[in-house]
Amino acid sequence: SGLMLRTLIAAVAVLALGLAGCSNFTSGQPVVKYEKGKSPLLLEAPITGTYALYSTFDNTPKLTVNLEQGDRLGFEAAQTGAIKVIAGERSWEMPDATYVWKRKP
Repeated sequence: SGLMLRTLIAAVAVLALGLAGCSNFTSGQPVVKYEKGKSPLLLEAPITGTYALYSTFDNTPKLTVNLEQGDRLGFEAAQTGAIKVIAGERSWEMPDATYVWKRKP
């Protein structure tokens, strides 16, 4: 089903993040990634905690939010040249670039 496929894609994305070493300059567990020009993925926060948004190879988080398990976390399509970043009920429009949400230790 569609939900199983999205879950599988999410699991592969998290595994690929760990193997690829993208954004290894920052601490935290990668949860969901958006690659510039690709289809955005919107998931749920796996556990209650603090999550930070990073752009590729940037040590400083663009955003830091506290979420409950099950809150929305990820990305949605926006106007050309932008991506909508989602955390819970909040959203921000950011320049289209590669980003990763990480759960802080």
